Amino acid sequence: MTLVRWKPRNDFFGLDLLDRFFSPDEFGYPISTNNSNWLPKTDVTEDKNSYKLTLELPGLDKDNVDVKLEDGVLTVKGEKKEENESKDSRFHRVERHYGSFVRSFRLPESVKRDKIEATFKNGLLSINIPKAEETKPKEIEVKVS
Repeated sequence: MTLVRWKPRNDFFGLDLLDRFFSPDEFGYPISTNNSNWLPKTDVTEDKNSYKLTLELPGLDKDNVDVKLEDGVLTVKGEKKEENESKDSRFHRVERHYGSFVRSFRLPESVKRDKIEATFKNGLLSINIPKAEETKPKEIEVKVS
């Protein structure tokens, strides 16, 4: 018997539009260009005005993280140094990740690239990506005649 991991979806027909929007298949650019053994967990959310990326970076501070936008690709790089408490101690289990990481996301054309902002607080890097005016939904008033 083969076990298959179940991944519940909260969308209709199993299509998650945000996954497709930021996926490598949609734009042909890999989400990760990483040679290390870890990637920070990332949430991508959207509201009517912007997209927001939140990366979980425990143990890092803002000086160990670099955010760069080039040719429509937002890249987050960083490094978490291994902490050796004592040279005489032996590790029985190591579950924390160390080393460098790189996460890259191709942004849609319809964002305000010059208004992107990044903040770092309590091990969370939040990147706000405002939408351009033409992509925001517009309500049209229906007049009764």
